[in-house]
This record gives sequence, structure tokens and C-alpha cells, in this order.
Amino acid sequence: MNSQALRTSMMVAEELSVVSASPQEEDCPLQSQDESVFTFEKIVNVIGHFGRYQQILIYLLCLLAIPNGWHSLCQVFVSATPDFHCSVRSEEIQFAIQGVNISEEQLWNATLPREVGAQGMVSWSQCQKYDLEQARVNLSLGLVDWSWYVNQRNNGSHQVVSCQFWWYDKSRFLSTTVTEWDIVCDRHWLRQLDTTFYMAGAIIGSSGMGWLADIFGRKNILLCNLFLMILCSLLAAFSPAFWFFLIMRFLIGIFCPGVYSIAYILGMEFVGASKRHLIGLIIGICFIVGHITLTGMAYVVREWRKLQLFIAVPPLGCLIYCWFIPESPRWLILKNRTVEAEKIIRKVSHINKVGLPKTIILITDSKNKSKTVILRKHTLLDLLKTPNLRRNTLTVFISWFSISCGYYGLALNTHNLSGEPYLNFLLTGLVEIPAAAFFFVIVDRLGRKRIILGTEVLAGVTCVAVAFIPDAFGWINVTLCLVGRFFISMAFGVMYLYSAEIFPTALRTTGIGCAQMFGRLGAIACQWVILLADFWRPSPFVTFGIMSFAAGVTSLFLPETLGRTLPETLEDGEKMV
Repeated sequence: MNSQALRTSMMVAEELSVVSASPQEEDCPLQSQDESVFTFEKIVNVIGHFGRYQQILIYLLCLLAIPNGWHSLCQVFVSATPDFHCSVRSEEIQFAIQGVNISEEQLWNATLPREVGAQGMVSWSQCQKYDLEQARVNLSLGLVDWSWYVNQRNNGSHQVVSCQFWWYDKSRFLSTTVTEWDIVCDRHWLRQLDTTFYMAGAIIGSSGMGWLADIFGRKNILLCNLFLMILCSLLAAFSPAFWFFLIMRFLIGIFCPGVYSIAYILGMEFVGASKRHLIGLIIGICFIVGHITLTGMAYVVREWRKLQLFIAVPPLGCLIYCWFIPESPRWLILKNRTVEAEKIIRKVSHINKVGLPKTIILITDSKNKSKTVILRKHTLLDLLKTPNLRRNTLTVFISWFSISCGYYGLALNTHNLSGEPYLNFLLTGLVEIPAAAFFFVIVDRLGRKRIILGTEVLAGVTCVAVAFIPDAFGWINVTLCLVGRFFISMAFGVMYLYSAEIFPTALRTTGIGCAQMFGRLGAIACQWVILLADFWRPSPFVTFGIMSFAAGVTSLFLPETLGRTLPETLEDGEKMV
């Protein structure tokens, strides 16, 4: 974040923290009420569903989704595998080449087997070299006729051994974790640990941080997660070994999704029912911005350590202005901290230029006029104790698993997108922009339930169609993959909004965190689904299609939440039918 943007954010954040009584308290719409006991929903109807205060707050919170996009997708470049082949260093056969002028290419010709790639391209072997003892003998005898030597080599007269050194193409990537620690050949599977460790951390972070936010407050856990995410990102850039880098990726996976989900929930709890869909749209666009800007950053900075630093430093500005962001009034009211909640509400009314009564009593349930709220610690099991809440919870978990599996599965199966990797990565991000725009247009017209059903069923049909398109029509496969990402991206946006509207305030961050945990499990599972291609090539796409279609059908059991009041207590959540 540049200095100008930082100063602007600071000014806006300071404006949010102004404590002042509204000049319009004398003429307040609520003065006509017989009582001064209000729920937050009743107050937000007066102070505005998406007034100036909420707009500033939401924009600041949603900016946190940009670093989330960087960390979630940076492994595409940080752990990229460039073109490479086995390399033989001249000192290995120094005795044999004394007095002989041998170029590097001639040395490779003499010592490396040739391999035919998937597209018929002939190249030097990636993982094997010829036995150097035989090479020394041939060279010491003066057999430097390279064409003769190649013929002899191709006749199989030389034994091959494993490589110890490699040559990497630096035309696209100057350095990656793969090139620095030689994660190739029999160690190539280690490259997958980058994503695996990040997703494993995200499973813990998505569920655990939501639970902590429900206990200690949204703002406190948000600040802790943001600080630790920045710290681990900086440490990752100076990793002395691959194992240390994986540990940092695991920790980033814990804290980064925590920042994203808590920022989303905090924003949701400040706006009214008519504008809740805007949070999903804005934070989704910011994540896409992170996707697109990562492309530019990686294109300019082609060394993985420097790229990691570029990702780690800008969120420092976010950490500064997040210090001034207030706690969620909904959460404070639920915890019977109504004095603090009232102060925040009056800040909102002042900046929105709407008056409030001089005395207000805040409660969680409009039927309960008592100022005292009975407090009880809730756990995830409370979401499974009653039939309606249990049905809604399990259905949401299934949808998250399916959507995430299909999303990452399609991303990992876009190998047909030949050409420049930076352009391909950019296209996969750009296709999500029309998905977000279309989501914004229809979400309050068709409702959440119809969109979930439609997007998952259409994504399932698209995946199955990809499986049965002949290889000769590769461009059709590419198009269908992008169409599938379009529908899956819409489903992601709707599920964030849907989950926030179904889970009650008492366990909202816990519920969404656990839903995200199932999403991370889906992201891990998709890597195993892809291995089914070894038995039947179309099977991954067929599997993704069936899963998506089935999840779409299960959404028929979910309630429609369009225009409904956010449930506050578990009892409210049980009434969502």
C-alpha cells in the first residue's frame, strides 16, 4: 500500500472512531415509539442499512481480501516448476576434457540421454545422465566426434544413472522454491506440500479462528491474525530450508483465512438485511483484485523470495487502520456489553446523520424486553442438536466441500490452456469478474436458494461435458473449463452470503469457519480425485460433475434467506425453515 493510500485509510479510520452525539437526536424517528428497548435490527433500520459509516467500514475491511488472494494463489509462481533437464558439471569429467574445448551444449550432448516429450518435442533427459566413467574413457581416447558419440549413445551402449545437478530455464522464473532446493525428479512430490500445508493450516484457521472470534470478539482476533500473517510471510521470505518454508506456509494458512472470514463477518454484522449481499460482492471483487495484481507482481518480480516480500509488506498498512475499526455491536449486545455497543451505534448514527433517542436499551430478542441477557458458551455441537439447524448446517458443509473441490479441481485441470503461464493465470482471474457482476444483479432477484441450485447443477453439467469432448477439440475443453469456473465462482460468493445468513450470531463465525474447513478438505480431496485419471482419463471431471450436481440437489433442503432478519440466537436459527 503506497503512502497516499495509507494516509487516506488513516483519515477514514479516524473518522470512524469519532465519538460525538448526533445533532439530530431531538428529531429522531424512534422517538415516536412507546418504548426505548430495541434490537440491533430495529436500530439499523433507522440509522441505515448501508450508510456512509458502513460504506467506509466495509471498503476498509474488504481490502483485507486482497492479501488473502495473494497468499492463497502465490504458490503458482513461488513453487513453479520451470523447464529443466539434467546437468553435468565440467569438473565431474575434468580429467577427460583437459586440453579439449568443449561447450556446455556439447557436454550435455555427450552425457545426457534424449527424451521425447508429450507433444513430440525432443529434449535432454530431466532425471538421468550417462555413466561418466564411460564418458571419460571415450573422451580420453579422443572420441570427440559428437555426432558419432550421439549415435553410439542412442544405440544403448551407455548405462544411465540418476542426476545430482540440474539446469533450469530462467526465461520465465529466475528462481522458485523448486529451483533453489531441487524439488524435481524423485523429489517432485514435495512441491505439492506447499499447497497441502497451506490448506491444512487453513482447516485449523477457518474453524479455530471463528470459534475464538465468537468468544473474544471479532476485532481482537482479526488484529492478532493479521499481525501473525504478516510476521510469518516475512519469515517465509527468508526461509533457510524447505522444511522451514513449509512450516511458515502452514502458519500463514492458519492466519490468512482467519483474517478473510472475520473481516467478512464483521462487515456483515454492521449492515441491514437489504444490503448484506454487497459484502459478498465487494469482498469477492477484492479477492479477484488480489488474483489479478498477483499476476503483475509475479511478472515483474521473478525471484520467489522478493515476491514473498512484496506480498508480506503491504498488509502492514492494513494492520494500522484496522486498529481503529470498532467491534461488532451485534456481538457486544449478545455478550451483554450493551454500553460499548451503544457507543458504537451512536458513532454510526452521527456519521450517517441520523438521530437516536437519548436513552436506548439494547436486547438480542425483540420478545425479550429485559436488559439482561443470559450468557452461555456455545460450541459447534449446538448447531447439530436441533433438527432444522442440523439439516441446514450439514447441507451447508456439503455444499462448501463440493464447491471447493470443483473450483480447485478445474483450476488444476486447465493444462489444456497452452501458452504463456502469466496470461493463463490472468484469464482464470478475469473470468471471475463477470461472475461477480452477474451475482450482484441476480442475488436479490432470484434469491440465494435458486442461485445455489442453478450454479452447482450447471457447473456439474459443464464438468461432465468436458470429460467427453475429444482431444481434437481442445479449445472447447478450455472454454468449458472457464465456464465451469464462472459458475463455481458464483457459487462461492453465494455460499459465503448464505452461510452468514443461516448461522445465528451466537455461532456465526464458528459455523462459517467450520464450513470453510470443509471447503479446504474439498481442495485437498481434489488432488486425489485427479489421480483417478491414471485409470480413466475423464474420471476426474465426471467425479467433479457428479459431486457438484448432487450438492445442488441437496440445496433444495435449505431455507430461502432473502430479506430475512439475521438470526441472533440458536432458537432463531432453528426457526430458519
